[in-house]
Amino acid sequence: DAIDLAEDRDRFKALVENDLLTAGSMFEDALRRKPDFTVAMLGLADVRVRQRNTTQAEANIRKALATEPANPDVHTAAGRLYMAMQKHPQAKAAYLKAIELDPQAVLARLDLAELYASVEKNPKAAIAEYRKAIEIKPDLASARMGLGMTLLATGDTKGAISELQEAVKRAPEDAAAWHLLGRVYASDKRYPYAIKAVNDSSINAF
Repeated sequence: DAIDLAEDRDRFKALVENDLLTAGSMFEDALRRKPDFTVAMLGLADVRVRQRNTTQAEANIRKALATEPANPDVHTAAGRLYMAMQKHPQAKAAYLKAIELDPQAVLARLDLAELYASVEKNPKAAIAEYRKAIEIKPDLASARMGLGMTLLATGDTKGAISELQEAVKRAPEDAAAWHLLGRVYASDKRYPYAIKAVNDSSINAF
């Protein structure tokens, strides 16, 4: 109802602002009133991860999995927890389960792509996942940034620039995309373009 929606906004506002004590207290209160409230379980798990209390975070994730085992968002959250705990095989399994449950689970695909790139050092698999995420959500700048930097790591500078150009075109307010584009231009010794990208970041991102 409207009251619950207002409370949700307050809880996640505290989380976004990194007010962990307030966010944790609000999620705990929500669970006292509604013990099977999965969103609150995931929110509280996020708080506990940020507080470096992975034991409590995992307990909340396990409870959420028991409550909604077919919810892809819960499996994605589990994957992120296991990544934070450096339990990479479990993280991979969780992301794959989320995608199995919902092939359109774009955040799970992004996280899986990052795992392939940074942990398994498998750029081919990472590129494939980034491309699938872009097919699902073409305007998602983070997917294009991830793809661009993975392409750069494989030596495909032209492909990297193309993806980052598309990222800033679709999300001109995203300063990170402009800065990455500038870095790639600089790595290719295209210094005037690199300077322009940094300047454009100042103009468009603020």
